[in-house]
Amino acid sequence: MRAVRSYLLRLAGVVRTVSGNPGLLRAELAFVGFNMAEWATWVSILAFAYQVGGAPATGLVAVVQLVPAALVAPLASIAGDRYRRERVLLGGYVVQAASMAATAAALLAGAPVPLVYGLAALAATAITITRPAQGALLPTLARTPDELTAANVASSWTESVSVLGGPALAALLLRAGGPGAVFAVMAGLLACSGLLVRGPDRPRAGRRGRPRRAGRAAGRGGRDRLRRVQDPRPRAAATALGRPAQRPVPDDRDPGRAAGGAGL
Repeated sequence: MRAVRSYLLRLAGVVRTVSGNPGLLRAELAFVGFNMAEWATWVSILAFAYQVGGAPATGLVAVVQLVPAALVAPLASIAGDRYRRERVLLGGYVVQAASMAATAAALLAGAPVPLVYGLAALAATAITITRPAQGALLPTLARTPDELTAANVASSWTESVSVLGGPALAALLLRAGGPGAVFAVMAGLLACSGLLVRGPDRPRAGRRGRPRRAGRAAGRGGRDRLRRVQDPRPRAAATALGRPAQRPVPDDRDPGRAAGGAGL
């Protein structure tokens, strides 16, 4: 009983921390819809393939979905580093929603089986975009280490629960309307996920920007002073005009440099 109470307290703390950041909250809610759609559509297309061609067709459609996704996944994993992460995440949700809607239309219209398999493979391939983009976006949305930790815990819980929740939801929808209904509902769910991440709040970077600009200015000033000290042309010009060349003023804070200056 004590363990259950401790778990519930940790759960409440994670929910409270994530809810305090609107950007994180929307990203996590969108991730819930993504995970549910991923598992529900996977079970649905396998059930459809088994109904059409038995176990061989089920194995075939699994390969058709997994091979393209495995080829695209390495490219999808670096998209969040090359482009704005929230746009990559939004684009992934849009492509997933569109491809699942197209698969639902094909299933409901009784389209040829190869077309259904191809559209389902497109949806499965688009799914590879979300997790890398989500993982890259969360640190930019978190304002404190505690928020980032809570967001990662919430993402892990979401994935664990969706392993059971997605197939369970797919079973209910399969009984109610068939595979087409599953893909249609999941397309709507992913569209909602896209709306949630359309404009996530980012921490205000005003205070962070000032030290960065000040640091750049200090760096430029230091480089200019070093260039004046190292450049022999001003000394040569002063000597040619009969004026004594200026020597660097020793720094009293550095005993070694002060002693060296006194020796000169």
